[in-house]
Amino acid sequence: MDAYFKSEAFDTIGFEESVWVRPAGGKYSEDIYVSAHIDDCLLSCKSLTVMAKFKALMLDRFIGTDEGEVTEYLGCELVRDRKACKGQLIQAGYAERVLRIFNMWECNPAFGPQRTVRSVRLP
Repeated sequence: MDAYFKSEAFDTIGFEESVWVRPAGGKYSEDIYVSAHIDDCLLSCKSLTVMAKFKALMLDRFIGTDEGEVTEYLGCELVRDRKACKGQLIQAGYAERVLRIFNMWECNPAFGPQRTVRSVRLP
């Protein structure tokens, strides 16, 4: 997959080797972002037309399915506010699953021995 993205003028973002970006230009008029994790890819683009074109070309190259708009990714719920152009990843479901796996869901919270309010005085 890495070779394919490089051939399509994508580059990885910083130290993260599973997230690629392709700047606008050439056959795509908008930036395209791709995040890959094992067998899932998350595509992001300002233009639905550009994203549909890229998605079609990618599905011609690789075996896969289009699952539609994402509502969950890597165990986190994705909530979008299209009017405000904002999105949130909510980890509550993921945290609950971890606590249930380790039989800690029914545990009572306990506070540490340190006071929660401290004042620091500088010399």
